[in-house]
Amino acid sequence: MAQFRKTATTTQKFILLLLLFAVIGSFDTWILLNRIKGTGLHDELYHRLNVLNTDIVRLEYTLDIAVVTKNFSFIDRRGQTIGSDVSNIEKSVSTLKDQTYTRLFPGSSSFTDLKTTVLDNWQTVKNELGRLDTAKSEEEMLLIHNTVDLNTFVLADNVERMLSFVQEEKNTVFREGRDVVLFTLILSLLAGLGGGLVFFARALLPFRTLFSSLSHVVSAGTGSRVRENLAGEVGGIARAINAAIGRAEKSYLDTSMREKEAMREIGEMVRKIESLNVVTSMVSRSLSQFEVTMRAISEVCATIGADAGSLYLMDGGGLRLKVSKGFSGTFFYKGEELPLSERTRENRVSEKPIVFASMDEYPEGRLKSILVSEGIKTLVSVPVLHEGMVAGFFEVAFRKYREIGSGDLLFFQAISSNLGVAASYSDAFSKEHATRIFLERIIQHSPLGVAAFDLDGVCLLANSTFKKHMGCDQRSDFVGSYRVFDDGEFERQGVIPMIKKSYEGMVVEFTADYDGRFQSAGGSRRLRIKSAPLYDAGGSIPSIVMLLDDVTPVNHSQLSPRGNP
Repeated sequence: MAQFRKTATTTQKFILLLLLFAVIGSFDTWILLNRIKGTGLHDELYHRLNVLNTDIVRLEYTLDIAVVTKNFSFIDRRGQTIGSDVSNIEKSVSTLKDQTYTRLFPGSSSFTDLKTTVLDNWQTVKNELGRLDTAKSEEEMLLIHNTVDLNTFVLADNVERMLSFVQEEKNTVFREGRDVVLFTLILSLLAGLGGGLVFFARALLPFRTLFSSLSHVVSAGTGSRVRENLAGEVGGIARAINAAIGRAEKSYLDTSMREKEAMREIGEMVRKIESLNVVTSMVSRSLSQFEVTMRAISEVCATIGADAGSLYLMDGGGLRLKVSKGFSGTFFYKGEELPLSERTRENRVSEKPIVFASMDEYPEGRLKSILVSEGIKTLVSVPVLHEGMVAGFFEVAFRKYREIGSGDLLFFQAISSNLGVAASYSDAFSKEHATRIFLERIIQHSPLGVAAFDLDGVCLLANSTFKKHMGCDQRSDFVGSYRVFDDGEFERQGVIPMIKKSYEGMVVEFTADYDGRFQSAGGSRRLRIKSAPLYDAGGSIPSIVMLLDDVTPVNHSQLSPRGNP
């Protein structure tokens, strides 16, 4: 070696120096690329966890819609069912068992513990979902739904913790790799700089420039690059470093963007589910179609960003506006009627949502000019189904052009389904109320006296004929104050035990001469009395009914009380 130093020319030594620089540069690049590749498994695991988190949210959403619609074979816009969502989650959970991922975190039990917790949580959710097929009542299905909802929440929370753990570990590996690479590069540059000082002082300048640029990249952070306009091999090294840093930053930014997009989608789904729960709760609390529709429009506007909404229901041969919100004060009168032809597709009333991306797509007519004057740009018309038939349309309007996605349409249909339920409740209540009024009129106009008594014998209801036969003033407080067990005249004639037999399920009939405290002056009445039990839905007898018929003869003084149960 000493002889070589003496005999080697400066050119030969310089060539050796260049070869040394090439070896150092290749070594540095190799270390950098290997360090960058080291985070690939972290990214893959992070992506799988994000997919698992999204599948969990989709399962929650599909299960909520299935419970609301009582259709556990529900297929969403993705063509997925509860079963297919469970299969997707099962595939994602199974990948966590791969020991390759466990070996990413040697010496750390956190990942193993989290993985075990996630697998246990998912097993609990599967067990609960398996009970849906054997559920015997709506209450049991709701209980299973709430249990699944709670466990999926815990499952999602543990997945989020795993995401945070993996991200932190990846950042640590990335920082360590970057530090090693930078440290190696700095040492290489110092070695080259020392050799360059031996030969040519000018050969030092490119390395000094590269070192300064690298220092700037370290301090400036993301987006900074090494200077590439350097002489010789130094420029190539700088370009390789920039390419490696660019790939690393791109991988990091892509992961961050996917995470933000997933979080945005999850946030939208959560807001839609919360709004749907609010509307469903309102349907269960109120029989007012106006209140339910106003709340539904408010929730849609707050969740989707709509500007107005309305509800048209079938009336005769067309559609009539029942509720509107967000429009001008005159819209309710101007847009009162909607021709059925504007909601007809293929010669029949559309049972699917109709999206008018712009008013240019809306059929020509009076309502189109009204909507344009209201500043509406995009309109969605969703059919309201009642007993399998289109009962009307729920309209959602936007004053700015809006692209309507499949998730939005699914949300609108869920809200519309609640409005259909509200319509059925309101219709059932109206029919029941009309029936009750009709029955009350029959009772009031019956030629027989009719009255009902509770377990204590207190009068709950009495028609005018009953009061007349008892000799009571029609304006008196007979109902609520008269107690048949305290009637001295009935007690004197010994008919109260026969009345009490009706509380035991027997129908009794007897006659009695009545001259009680309600009887007006002028003599007693002979009454034919029939007493019968009134059963409730559980088969108990909370009250009885008594029927009176005045059979007073012309000469009633010769008659005596008698009974025949």
